Amino acid sequence: LYPKYSEKSVIRIEGAVKFPGLYDRLNDVEKISSIIKRAGGFEKNALLDAAFLERDNDIIRFELKKLLKNKKAIQNMEVKDKDVIRIPEKKNIYKVLGEVNVPGTYILNDKFRISDVVKNSGGFTENYDSDNIFITYPDGSSKKYYRIIKNYKVKDSSVIFVGKKAPKEPF
Repeated sequence: LYPKYSEKSVIRIEGAVKFPGLYDRLNDVEKISSIIKRAGGFEKNALLDAAFLERDNDIIRFELKKLLKNKKAIQNMEVKDKDVIRIPEKKNIYKVLGEVNVPGTYILNDKFRISDVVKNSGGFTENYDSDNIFITYPDGSSKKYYRIIKNYKVKDSSVIFVGKKAPKEPF
């Protein structure tokens, strides 16, 4: 006959939302979309492809564009106490790492493909491995580059990695 008591669950939302901060969880089944709505929605500079939820030191990536189109999407998961939702801001940059002549961070041209990025960074070094070139997108997905048939588009905050040839063993 005692009243039911439970500790408040608090969710933090950070980044490119109108009202970042701490939000009490309204019920045990509250979803990501509800927290985003309560935070006033996104700023114009939100990088929706890079959104993620931090829970117990794990990074859980979710496709925010799918979530926005369909609130019943699997990406619209229930939030738990101490979850942190992060919506990064657009940076209009990309990184090139590994076996290029000038690795580094560059300003993005939204028409760039991997071949443009390699050219922009001084081309391949003599030690590059043509079978070990990848692009990682801000949502965490990664694709292998094939010079002629798979010249993928570079998105904001992408990382392009050019691997090194394995050393040849002497005879």
